Amino acid sequence: VSGNSMQRRMSRFQLMEELFVNLHHNNGITVIAASRGSQNAQEKNGNGVFTKSILSFMKMKRSFTVGQLKAYVSRKVQEMTDGNQQPISRLENHSYDWIVW
Repeated sequence: VSGNSMQRRMSRFQLMEELFVNLHHNNGITVIAASRGSQNAQEKNGNGVFTKSILSFMKMKRSFTVGQLKAYVSRKVQEMTDGNQQPISRLENHSYDWIVW
């Protein structure tokens, strides 16, 4: 590995450390899954309903919280699948609702 390549990697790593919270201390993890383990993630017109609902929300909002995204996606997916698919989520930090921009 050349010196320049190592220097670029270090600066990317340092940028990552500045932009992201240290996830090892359980202070910033949010997981939103397309469906419960007992359900299949459905597709309509060749696209996943879960992904389509996320993209739809992101087109409507320039900035939002993870909680807003989670609420919209949960409602929209259940509407689009007549309740047959229900996204689930897990939060490691219940005291902070991350802002996405």
